[in-house]
Amino acid sequence: MPKIITRVVLIMLCAVVFAGHAEAQQFSGSIVLGRPTGHSITVSVLASNDLQMVLEYGLSSGAYSNQTAVTNLTANQPLEFELSGLQADTLYYYRLQYKGAGDPDYLADTEHTFRTQRAPGSTFIFSIHGDTHPERANNMFNASLYTNTLTLAAADKPDFYMLIGDDFSVD
Repeated sequence: MPKIITRVVLIMLCAVVFAGHAEAQQFSGSIVLGRPTGHSITVSVLASNDLQMVLEYGLSSGAYSNQTAVTNLTANQPLEFELSGLQADTLYYYRLQYKGAGDPDYLADTEHTFRTQRAPGSTFIFSIHGDTHPERANNMFNASLYTNTLTLAAADKPDFYMLIGDDFSVD
């Protein structure tokens, strides 16, 4: 029987965002990975300005043995693509290289990681997080509790993370 490690965080005043994914340089946008299988993962990139990009990825930190083709990003239009031919139950390192129109050199975003689908019966970690209500500061939102929860979730490095609130609909 697989060992399942859980940390259920159902604190009404906090939510977790994937910590440790700070953007570097001038990249203004987001990278979201989803639908991992044993041999692929889907990547969605959204930038606030027109860019050229390449996603580099590999099995060692700082050593990217694979990369996507150079692709144009249109401001505020998500671009979704699949990385395939990956190894099952494997940790990958990746970073975005990008440049604006007329820029001579690419800038490197912060290195991030993802793992392909684990083998059946393997140990995994998941987190569930309640609604934060950040729009209700000093009423329903507690900044120190929020920070503590983010720290705990980052330390757990969950394979699956679910936010059961509406934190991203805040004006």
